[in-house]
Amino acid sequence: MESFSSEAKLKVYSASAGSGKTFSLTVEYLKHILKNPYAFKNVLAVTFTNKATNEMKNRILSVLWNMVYDREKAKDEIEKINGSKDATLSKEEEANARKALFEILHSYNNFWIETIDSFFQRVLRNLAREIGVSSGFELLINNKDYLVRAVEELKEDFETNTDLNSALKEFINDRIKQGKKWNYEKDMLKFAKELDKSIVLSAIKSLEYTDPKVIFQEIKDKLGFVRNFEDETNKHIAKVKQLCKEYGCEDWKKFFYKVAYKRYSINADNDNRVSKEPTKKLQKEYPELCEKVKVLQERFYVFYTKNFAEAYDNCVIYSSAYKFYLLKFIYQKRQSLLKEDNRFLLRDTQPLLNSMIQSGDVIPFIYEKLGSKINNIMIDEFQDTSTTAWENFKFLLEESLANGKSCAVFGDIKQSIYRWNDGDWQILKNLYDNSINDRCNIRTEAETLKGNYRTDGKIVDFNNEFFQNIFKDKFGEKIGEEIKQIVCQEVKKNPENGELRFSFLEKEKEDNGTKIILEATKREIDYYISQGYELDDIVLLFRTKKQAKQVADFLKECDFSKDSTFKYNPCSSEAFALSANDEVRKIISALKVIANKKEQIAKYALENIYKIENTESLNQYRDVSISLIDLVMNLISDFDINVQNAFVAAFCDELTSYCSHHGNDIHKFLTYWEDSLNEKSVAIKKEKSSLELQTIHKSKGLEYNVVIIPFCDWDLVADGRSVWFDNFDCDSAVRVFPSTLSKVAKINSIYSHAVLNESFLQKVDNINLLYVALTRAKHCLSTISIKSKVSGFEKNVCDLLYNFLENNKGSSKTLLYNGEIFEVGNITPKSVTLKPKSDFSESESTLVNPFTYTPESIDGLTDCGFDFRSVNYALSKSATEYFEAKEENKINTKAVWGSLVHSALSKIRTEQDLEKAISNIEAENREQVKDVLNQMLEFIEAKHWFDGSYKVFNEKSIVDMYSEENESIKRPDRIMLNENELLIVDYKFLEDLDDLSKYALQIQEYGKRLSKMGFENIKLYLWGVETKAEKTNLDSSQMVLDFSQTKQRNNLLKQRVIEIEL
Repeated sequence: MESFSSEAKLKVYSASAGSGKTFSLTVEYLKHILKNPYAFKNVLAVTFTNKATNEMKNRILSVLWNMVYDREKAKDEIEKINGSKDATLSKEEEANARKALFEILHSYNNFWIETIDSFFQRVLRNLAREIGVSSGFELLINNKDYLVRAVEELKEDFETNTDLNSALKEFINDRIKQGKKWNYEKDMLKFAKELDKSIVLSAIKSLEYTDPKVIFQEIKDKLGFVRNFEDETNKHIAKVKQLCKEYGCEDWKKFFYKVAYKRYSINADNDNRVSKEPTKKLQKEYPELCEKVKVLQERFYVFYTKNFAEAYDNCVIYSSAYKFYLLKFIYQKRQSLLKEDNRFLLRDTQPLLNSMIQSGDVIPFIYEKLGSKINNIMIDEFQDTSTTAWENFKFLLEESLANGKSCAVFGDIKQSIYRWNDGDWQILKNLYDNSINDRCNIRTEAETLKGNYRTDGKIVDFNNEFFQNIFKDKFGEKIGEEIKQIVCQEVKKNPENGELRFSFLEKEKEDNGTKIILEATKREIDYYISQGYELDDIVLLFRTKKQAKQVADFLKECDFSKDSTFKYNPCSSEAFALSANDEVRKIISALKVIANKKEQIAKYALENIYKIENTESLNQYRDVSISLIDLVMNLISDFDINVQNAFVAAFCDELTSYCSHHGNDIHKFLTYWEDSLNEKSVAIKKEKSSLELQTIHKSKGLEYNVVIIPFCDWDLVADGRSVWFDNFDCDSAVRVFPSTLSKVAKINSIYSHAVLNESFLQKVDNINLLYVALTRAKHCLSTISIKSKVSGFEKNVCDLLYNFLENNKGSSKTLLYNGEIFEVGNITPKSVTLKPKSDFSESESTLVNPFTYTPESIDGLTDCGFDFRSVNYALSKSATEYFEAKEENKINTKAVWGSLVHSALSKIRTEQDLEKAISNIEAENREQVKDVLNQMLEFIEAKHWFDGSYKVFNEKSIVDMYSEENESIKRPDRIMLNENELLIVDYKFLEDLDDLSKYALQIQEYGKRLSKMGFENIKLYLWGVETKAEKTNLDSSQMVLDFSQTKQRNNLLKQRVIEIEL
């Protein structure tokens, strides 16, 4: 490895919450720009989310803009770049800033700031031929559909694949021996999700080099030992039961622990004791029986103690071994299906690139394929980097540093909360240690950002003391002295302000604690509102989505309660899930009824919750050949659902995407809905005056005036959560196994270190999660949790907080204890929250968005000397289509207005419905549409069509399953029915009413279908209304309708109704 100069060091920024990390990252980036205005094409900056990417771009552009047009607002950045107070830009730097801003805005695709996944995708697309896919491959985020297909198609391969045949048979036989159902598909599909874990995928790939017969024999032997042990134990229990029966004793259970009451099987969650001493009463009543049982028990005890440990170990390690082996076939099938469809999983990009890099001879090739030389690299949120991603970036960093180029990483060990996604904070720690790292040979230069520019002083002081205490007591030297120092931040904002409230509740016997937490959450919200804060200032943070949904549902109920002081209007991603919308649920309920005529729950919901009058009409769709998309569109029309509803529109988009890839099977779609689609969120802009609910993971990087954390009592270590462990038996073909900490802790002592390490990492995860939650607040922070019954015990984060506060009660930190609430600091007045930020803060007043400026307001950009007059412009295809559509709008204004009136008529059964029918029409158009409708109702009044004399069906479908036409479903505008006749009416908005009779065939088809259904005395009417556009050169937002000058009441709307013979 080439030696590095002293300048070639990787700069490692340790940035605690609110410490100005974005400011420092911006400064590092701008240093390159001010030296070379084209440097943005050669500086790679990556982070982990699209949101963070957009924020970083906007920040850099905003500061550049300020440097060019409002330099005072970029004062802090300029001083930091030049390293001195009151520093200014040189003339060269001014010119470079101006040039860079122009170049970035006019070459935005080369503004190389993107997510880490986007970067590796780009690299991989350039290597498409080398990895065996076409360059136009589609990238997938979710692979659930392919897992379902893979499990389904394994059944087809069962007969031809002998290895799969053997594995499935052994797996099914083992399930039967355990008394489980033989049907394996649901179990395997659930288990197949483990393929997302890198430890599992690596072990699966290693199976390709192992003889299947060897694996089967090993699993069979190990699990056979377990089953034999269980059988011998059950034989012993049966002998005792038989002996008791011979002596007339029915209390045979008195000789055993509960584990033996039913068929005995090894249970890793219990102590597995089988035999016990009989009671003195039993010994007195059946002395001879007890003596004989004692002999059996002693003999059994010898067998049990000799074999239990091995049986238990085998049970823990091999209980999922057959499923683990079957994952190999699911993985292979999934990859095959993806290749057939020319698709690639996002998750697979980094491992594949890593495998190519590990070969050692492709690094220059990859550089060449990138198409652009990378000079400088900046990586944000580095604490969440995986080992694979680090290995992929390492060679790029080494190359840049070897050429004397500066590179930097930014992160905070305490905010590492993505270990479940392979994030490894220990990579950042090793780099921060400022020594030669054996794995990457990169020298580092560490810098700690010590100030906190986000949070008021009292909250910063509390977090400093609390987390220093936690890391010192809980981890000691395990993490290192550095992290204890990094925890302590300097107060930079409102040192005397900031309030913390910690509620520790005692649950009632009949309650699991949820009810009192919900009520306490409402009290805390009310408290902050009473202090002058608004709903928009407050956020509720949660450990899980389930908790967020519980609180959202509770607050929604409060909104409808007369006793509620405030309206909360809760807003969360879960509230925006498709399943949260009544209109979407209505469609799904109808689909369930259509798919299964015995479906009663969905039918009940339609009739009693959604008030659908005639659910029997859904039967018409059951045997009709119609696409799933058309079926849903018919239901939308039948139920009078607004297709412009954001949830309905999103649902239709998802349905279209599903059908394009998976076909029109209604049952499979409903399964897909239950499995995943129902949880999909709709992107809707947050309303004003709404209360935001957010998970802690999603809140990372954000800040809020007031933070409330309900259910702040998650466990430090999840003993019952399944974790994958390496099998330490080097001779075993089963390399890994899933189990829980509590189970593995009881097996061979060689696993004790693995158990301790996993426990340690889980503690770090959960304390880091608490750190992220407690550092989101700017002014006020509140936690709500259930207090543990055992004093001094530290099982969860609530215990950590309570014990710390209890030990510091009455200290100089102004700790007040008020019943069940600890209070720290003082409430920050709302007036203080409105003050502009200082120092390195990202104040709204200093950030601008260059994209919001009009050309006239940025004359300075033309100073670069570029002659815009010499540019020839050509429209792209999409742009051409856009402008053609605008032209079409200018011409077809009458059709648009006819549609507005037509849509309103579809909502009118009687005259009383008019106001409601036009309520959703834009205000500027509403009065004119109302005028047209009033004239139409006056015109037809004599026929009694709108006075309630008829039962009305607006835009209801008529299905003819035997129709030879392509369109088996017809939908008249209006059907009216009474005891004597059935009337069909179709509205036509025409430039010339003489054209009305041209539509006779269409309405006659409606009549014929109803006649086939048994209706008699059918009358058909075409109702024409003359429409003309006042100006044909207006776009759709400016259209004015001229229904023959309807605004002038002396010139009435021209209308005509003609009856058509059936």
